Amino acid sequence: MDRRLDRRTTPAASLLALALVTANALACDPGPRSPDEPEPRAELASAPAPASEAPAETLASAQDEDEAEAPAPATVPEDWRPWVEAEVTRLQGADPAFYDQLRALQPAETRAGSLRFVSPLLQDPRAVALLLDRLQHEPREPAYRAALVDAIARTGAAGLGAPLVDLLRDEREAEVRVVLVATLRRASPTRGAEGVALALQDPAPEVRQTAARVAGYVQASGALSEPLRAALADREPAVRAMAARALGIHRDAGATAALVPLLDDDAALVRLNALRALGRVDLEFTRGLGRLASLREDADASVARAAARLADGGAEAGAE
Repeated sequence: MDRRLDRRTTPAASLLALALVTANALACDPGPRSPDEPEPRAELASAPAPASEAPAETLASAQDEDEAEAPAPATVPEDWRPWVEAEVTRLQGADPAFYDQLRALQPAETRAGSLRFVSPLLQDPRAVALLLDRLQHEPREPAYRAALVDAIARTGAAGLGAPLVDLLRDEREAEVRVVLVATLRRASPTRGAEGVALALQDPAPEVRQTAARVAGYVQASGALSEPLRAALADREPAVRAMAARALGIHRDAGATAALVPLLDDDAALVRLNALRALGRVDLEFTRGLGRLASLREDADASVARAAARLADGGAEAGAE
């Protein structure tokens, strides 16, 4: 076995970093071509004449060919397990070469120490079914399965919410649950809220922290109001801070009473995010708090600056 893959443990920080990178990447617009995307077609890259001199019909034809070569992403149905089984069987018979290549694909170790699948095969919409099948049935170490979740997200498939939530319920390893929760940003609002609410009760603090961070991007904010307010009392400061942040992003007016006590939290990050959240939720109320004056003298410079901006200038203190 390749020694890179014989990894029994992976530091939680490395996988949390992978999760957050995955989450951030999913929120961004497509940028420059990534390393696992195919190179431009050679005939277009080496065209003998500048585009301005090429016949219009030739350019239109080349554009049509390019569009035809980019198939639409797959859509995973709610009842996804029978679909995966049927798709894998169909793919094995229809394109055994592709099936064998994707089945044999292995991850490489990144500079951060995590594992990551890198291949143009992941851009094929047929890949998601086989990757989901591998995730369910390959008895691999957590780092390997976490890399499979990351690869599933990068296929661009729609409808990932159902498998993500179902797998989250059954997954025993916190390292894998972190990446499953981070990937919920690709889910529908309903499924995203369902998965985040479940993860906010997870026994592992790194899972709860990821869930509270992802909650800020789930559009079904009303469904997360109660779970996020409950998370403000979490024993981990990072969870309290991210829960406050999410409530501020969603401008949850009902969270005001729960946020105010966090201005006296022992953790500066919690005080900062509670203050910013209150500024977003109810600026005038926050500017009228007597506690705001002492926060301007807070031992943490970030908290002091945020309090001063809110008191002197207003709403920009709620920005992050």
